[in-house]
Amino acid sequence: MKIRNLFAVITLLLTASYQLYAQTDTLWKGFKRHDFMVAERKCILVSPQSDAPGKPWI
Repeated sequence: MKIRNLFAVITLLLTASYQLYAQTDTLWKGFKRHDFMVAERKCILVSPQSDAPGKPWI
């Protein structure tokens, strides 16, 4: 299930890469938050402050 969710997020990000110019950057609990639209749906991406050891998501 986690792999499917990760795949969905990556697919959305790649699909939306050309639409990032319309994003809004804010903070969420001290983390950088990016709000943008993909296929007329609101999307939220929260970035970590630093990489996790071993970069487990790559």
